[in-house]
Amino acid sequence: MDRFELITKLAAVETLEGAPGSEGERQAAAFARRRLEARIEELEATVPPSCFAEEMVLGHHVRPWTRTAPEREVRVPTRAEAALKVDAWRRGDAPLEAVSRWAAAFVDAVVLPNLPADDPASVVPEVLLVLAASPADRRVAELALEFLAAPPEETTLAWRRWLSGLATTA
Repeated sequence: MDRFELITKLAAVETLEGAPGSEGERQAAAFARRRLEARIEELEATVPPSCFAEEMVLGHHVRPWTRTAPEREVRVPTRAEAALKVDAWRRGDAPLEAVSRWAAAFVDAVVLPNLPADDPASVVPEVLLVLAASPADRRVAELALEFLAAPPEETTLAWRRWLSGLATTA
C-alpha cells in the first residue's frame, strides 16, 4: 500500500473511530489507526520530507477511494467465513492473536461500509472490527457466532443482543 492509500485509509478509520457506535468499534478503529500511523511513519522515514511538500501544495495527499485496488481486490469475508474463524478461536484451534490479525488485515485492506443496524450486511464488518481489537474474553466468540447466525430479518434484534452482550465482557 502506498502513502496515498495509507493516508486515505487513515482518514476513513479516523471517521469510524469518531462515529457513534459500540466501544468495540471505537477500540478497533483506534487500533487500526495506530497501525496505519506507524506504517505511514515507517514509509516517511525512508523518503526525504521535501518530496511531500509538493504533494501537499497540489492536494495529492489524499487519493479518491476506488472499490478495487490496482494490485488486487479485497472483499469483506462472508458470514460463513467469519463464523469459521470465530469458531476456530472458540474451540481453541486458532489462537486469538491469529484471528485478530486475520480480522485486522481486512480492517486495514478495505473501507468498511457504514451501514444502519437493520442492514444484514452490517454484521460482518462489526465482527471484524471487534475481533481486530483482540478481545480477551472468549464469550465474545459465542456472541459473534450468534450475531453471525442471525437471520437477515432479525438483524436489528441481533444488534441489540450483540451490543448488550459486549457490554458484559471484559
